[in-house]
Order: sequence, then C-alpha cells, then structure tokens
Amino acid sequence: MGGKAVQTAPATWPLVLVRSIGPPLVAAAVLAVARPPWPQWAAHAFFLVFLVPVAILTVDRVLGGRAALILGIAIVALTGWLAVGTIPTTHVSPSGRSAAWASDSALVQHRWRLPLRSSAWQEAWERTELAVVRVLLDVPDTAQVAGVMVVLNGVQLPALDREKKDGAWFRTPVTRKQLESSPVTTVELQRQPEHRTAGQVIWRYSYRPTAGKTASRYFDGERWHEADLAPATPGIQTGRYIVELWLFDRYGRVVMTWY
Repeated sequence: MGGKAVQTAPATWPLVLVRSIGPPLVAAAVLAVARPPWPQWAAHAFFLVFLVPVAILTVDRVLGGRAALILGIAIVALTGWLAVGTIPTTHVSPSGRSAAWASDSALVQHRWRLPLRSSAWQEAWERTELAVVRVLLDVPDTAQVAGVMVVLNGVQLPALDREKKDGAWFRTPVTRKQLESSPVTTVELQRQPEHRTAGQVIWRYSYRPTAGKTASRYFDGERWHEADLAPATPGIQTGRYIVELWLFDRYGRVVMTWY
C-alpha cells in the first residue's frame, strides 16, 4: 500500500517579514528601556532595524525558518546583555568633558583590576622595559606643568610629564612592585595647592574598565560621587576617567595596556 509524501508548504511572505523584522524591533525596544544616550541608541537602532532584517531574511531563505528564528532570538538576547552590561556611557555636557576641581581637597579616583596571577601578566613583564600611568588632562594653554599629583596604592608617584609639547597625554613611571601591592590598584589624582590652574582629568565613554562600570569616582571634599564623574558640571556625567596603565618594551613598543 503506497504512501503519499507530505510536503511542507513554504512560509508565506508575511510570516517571513514578521520573522525578519520582529526580533530587531524587540531588540531596539529592549535597548531603549536601558535608556542609553540618544546618539548611542540611534546608532544601534539603525543597525538593528536596517541591517539585521536583511541578515535574518537571508538565513531564512538559505537555511530555513528555524535557523532564522534562532538568529532572531540570539540578537534579542545579545542586545539585552549589552543593555545591562558593564559598558559605561557618557552623557556629554555642553560645558566639556573634564572634571573641574570642586575644592582643594577634591580628588579623582580610578581603579584597575589587574590580572596579577595570570600567565599573561607574567609574560608581559618578561618583555617590559617601562611601565607608566598615562592620564588625559585638559590643561590650560598658559600652564607650564600639569599641576596634578598622582598617588597609586597610597604611594605618590613622580611628577607627571607631558608626552608631547602641545599634547593632552601625561605620564609618570610606576614599578611592578607598586602595582602588585594591592589586589585592586587604586589611582588617585589631586590638584596641587600651588597650581590654581591645574589640569582637569578628562572622562568619556571608552573600553570596558577592568574594575567594571564603577571603576571611576569623584570626591568633592566631603563625599564620594559614583554616579556623576563631574559634580561641578551641569548634568550627570558617566563613563570613566582616562587613567590607564601602559607597558612598553625596550624598543618603545606597547606590550600591554589596561583601563
């Protein structure tokens, strides 16, 4: 007794469109709930609404509806992870991106969680000739020096030197012993009292800080601010201070960096 093969009808175009457009729209809504800065949301939304549907539609036509559905779910899950992850964002203030010194006792703090016990850390130091703390400062044109003191794990480091004549990057050397003196490395910057026009530490959105989204905070002389990196500036400024650890080999090439 012969059997009759059952053929599955191809998905109709309305269903295909729902599968291709639905997940990106859901992902964009998830991202909006996280309330990122408008430029960041617009950039992600453009990618989700205009480019992702094409990818899902292509997968649907080549690999089938199940593969397209899996891809859509993965995109929504990835967007949700990014929305609640540790990527800091910066709300740019019209008055600038540097943290003004609120008082003589005000200080800026940034922390690194360095991989002190890892093989990568050991191998990096085998090649390292020089380690420096690099800081991005907004220094007045009339200032001859940075006017900012750097303290690492409670030890004051040598004075900051400008890397280039008119550049904003400053550096000071640091030793491996100083870096390994604490499980979490704490860098604090404070205006030197004799320099009234000291440079201001710059903050912005950047790579993921090693110590998480609360790696940077500001002390105004009375209390700490973790949600606002520039309390003296209108608005809420979030992100991280540009305070970084750079390792160089004997030829001046970068071995490793940590933020």
